[in-house]
This record gives sequence, C-alpha cells and structure tokens, in this order.
Amino acid sequence: MSLIIATCQNVPHWEKDDRPFHAALEELGIPFEIKAWDEPSFLNEDTKAVLIRTTWDYQEKPEAYMKWAQDTAKRVPLLNGPSVVTWNAKKTYLRDLHEAGAPLAPTIWLQKGDAVNVKQVLQKNDWTQGFIKPVFGATARGTCRFGDGLSTVDEAQVHLDQWLANEDMMIQPYLKSVETEGEISLLYMGGEFSHAVQKIPVPGDYRVQDDFDAKDFPVEAPEELHQLSETILETAKSCIQKRFGEVPFFHYARVDLMKASDGQYVVGELELIEPSLFMRHDPQAGMRLARHVQSILKK
Repeated sequence: MSLIIATCQNVPHWEKDDRPFHAALEELGIPFEIKAWDEPSFLNEDTKAVLIRTTWDYQEKPEAYMKWAQDTAKRVPLLNGPSVVTWNAKKTYLRDLHEAGAPLAPTIWLQKGDAVNVKQVLQKNDWTQGFIKPVFGATARGTCRFGDGLSTVDEAQVHLDQWLANEDMMIQPYLKSVETEGEISLLYMGGEFSHAVQKIPVPGDYRVQDDFDAKDFPVEAPEELHQLSETILETAKSCIQKRFGEVPFFHYARVDLMKASDGQYVVGELELIEPSLFMRHDPQAGMRLARHVQSILKK
C-alpha cells in the first residue's frame, strides 16, 4: 500500500509541522512519497491513495488545481475529496455557511470588475475599520486593513481597484481582537477532534501565519467553542451535499474562530484543503492521522 502526500513546488524552509505525521507513517510501516501536485506523472502504478497537505500555491492556478483533484479522485481515493476541494477553494464557502446559519462577520461580496467606493462601504455599514481580501486567498495574500489608525481609505481604494480588476474580492469589518487574541483553531483528524491551538500575531499585526512570525501554542478550547466548531462542520457537510449531491467525509479539518466586536465568536476560516494542522503541539496528532490513513489504505 503506497501513499502520495501532495505538496507544492516551493514549500517554505521553515515548514516542519507534518514531520510527526511522517514519523508515524514510518512507524506503521506505510510507504509514502511527497510530490508536488502539478508534477507530471503525479500518480505511480502502486499508488493507493493521495493525501492533500501543503499544496499552498493552488490559489495561483485554481482551475488547474480543481481539475487535478477531480482527475486524481477518479483513479484513487483523494483525501479530502474533490467536492470538498471545489467547495472550500473559494471563500464564498463562508457565504454558504452563513446562509445556513453559521456566525460570520458581516461580509460584502464583490465580483471581478465591480466598481466599489471603499469610503461609502464604511459609511453605509457604520464601520470605522475595514478588511479587504481575495475570494481565492491564502497566507494573507492580497489582504488590506484600513480605516482609523491603519491604511487610509484612499490606499485601500487603490488596493481594491488593483485586485478587483483581476479577481473576486470581499470586504469585512476589521476585527481588532485578532491583534491581541488572535484565532483559536480546533483540529480534527479522521472525523474526530484532535487538539486546539491559539495563534497570536506579532504586536501590531493581524496575520497569524508562521510566515509572519506569529506565535501558536496549545490550548484547551471551552465547550462552547467545541459546540460551535462541530456545528460549523455539520453545516459544511450539508452545504456540500446540497451542491454536489453527496455527503462528504472530512479526513482532516481546521476550524478557525475569531472574536467579533460584540464578544461572540465567528468563523474566520474552515480549512479543508491544505491547512497547517499544528501537529507539533500534540504528541499523538501525527499518529491519529497516520492510523486514519492506514484504515483507508487497507480498504
């Protein structure tokens, strides 16, 4: 039984989070190969399954990526599956979740080529600060926070105009709590809760990714966040079933929660394609995922 772990061509040198998982695969005697998803002849003759992990460049060529996922899944099990990839690749999945009842910060959805006045957006919604990001986004790509004490409205307008000329975008109020409280992420392996972490940006920043020297550490998430996270996951399954006609299984998932201005938690992201799983913060996390993959390979 042979496993391919899908990655990208240029994984950052600091990426070490999956090493406990790799060690667990070796301990279980599961042969695996790490290959870039867009590498020619991606599958081998003895490939039994493909696990998507650090495919962190998919937003640069999303159509090719989704076609790769669909083509791969026709030949071997793809974890997570192509319907999950297609739905989760665009941040419009957040709109689906919100329309189905999940809590989300107020969001204005913009289509490529739209003409939008940023100042009017702030005034109409009574926001003092805003946040712009692309619908296809990763690692804070294309983001801009603006308003009181941040980038000026004029700077935000230039940013939005440049990005909106080429792709769909979204605008939300800037949740200032992220600067001090960051995000709380609940991680799932094989459909079961694994562990939770809190991610805190460097002082004055909002980016909670390792790329920007943010800090992360294990936490015990309160019961209310467990319940909210489980509800978001079930809502996501319903959204995918409604769109694709099949109930998906999440072989891994990460639910990112942020505190809104009213003190209530909202979903920041639901990561189902290539999330950092922070396995370094739980000694058993790598083995949990490895045993789950082993069960797939034995089928």
